[in-house]
Amino acid sequence: RRPPACPRASADVEQRHRRRMVATLAALVVGTVAIAHAGEIERRIDESLAFCAAADQLSPEQRVPVLARGLALADDAVALDEHSVRAHFAVVCNLGKATSLGRVGFGTFGAVYRLRREVEITLTLAPNDPEALAAKGALLARLPRWLGGDRIAAEHWLQRALAVDPQNATARAYLDEIGSRPSCVAPAADTVITR
Repeated sequence: RRPPACPRASADVEQRHRRRMVATLAALVVGTVAIAHAGEIERRIDESLAFCAAADQLSPEQRVPVLARGLALADDAVALDEHSVRAHFAVVCNLGKATSLGRVGFGTFGAVYRLRREVEITLTLAPNDPEALAAKGALLARLPRWLGGDRIAAEHWLQRALAVDPQNATARAYLDEIGSRPSCVAPAADTVITR
């Protein structure tokens, strides 16, 4: 016959079991919150990029509030996840189009500085992203020389975008705009496309 279980040992086992259940529940809650948080970030990015794309179909006057809304959503997404390539690219898309609508003035310098910084952050996070490469090329092609524009460097970045994605319409359009023919560069074997 076995002696009855020690009440203290049973209480210890029960307490450990409760701690494990609490830890498991906490992990589930944290995981659920993280998934919801990631979903909210992606929703804001998707909306921001949709505003950026929709602006192309509008008159310049109608674009301003649409791009401002897209930029606000992109800024929110960056605030929620500063390491999101897509969030930074959404800032680039909306801010780039909004900046091209404005007249050159004191505010232009701040917008251009921020735009250049966002392009660099995007490329740091995803150095081979074809859209980011094309955005850098487009920025350098569009900026006047005294604001940092450089058509030779622009061509380099646009060619890099095409090396990663030969079908990249943005890179092709800007190469046409600056009068350069896309080179027949095969994609690099170690190129990783991040989207």
